[in-house]
Amino acid sequence: MADWYGLQVFYNRIPAVQEMLQRAREPQEEFELYSQHMIPSLLFVRCGASRIERIRRDYGQYLKVYTSPEGKPAPIREKEMQMFILVTSAADNDLLFLGDDLPEYHIGERVRVKEGPFKGAEGCVRRIKKNRRVVVSIDGIAAVALSFIPLPLLEHIETD
Repeated sequence: MADWYGLQVFYNRIPAVQEMLQRAREPQEEFELYSQHMIPSLLFVRCGASRIERIRRDYGQYLKVYTSPEGKPAPIREKEMQMFILVTSAADNDLLFLGDDLPEYHIGERVRVKEGPFKGAEGCVRRIKKNRRVVVSIDGIAAVALSFIPLPLLEHIETD
């Protein structure tokens, strides 16, 4: 089974690293790459646990695999990754990349966008640069703030 993993690529060399990883791909291997131009050093790979360990071992001079506190590659929950892809793929020039997933962005009401290009995206409401924004994050890796979304287009989500 394949999971998503986050990679920090050194010196903003995403295209070169993507090409190296694609060339090393095994036939019939479940493998996918995702990157966004707004985040020049962040690359996501969907692969099996043994493959991410090989990537970590063989390409360590070019990248760092985001890990758990125990030092093992940290898989990203499928739902988190799908929300991240949804919001970063939308044609919205008003996205704001917030960098690493900082703790101050975890406080707030969880919401889901009901309409528009971000329909289905889930995140927390934050006030950033005097605007109310929905922040979508991948724990420990990155957070992206959507453009202003009017309150009637949001619905409250009960937290677990």
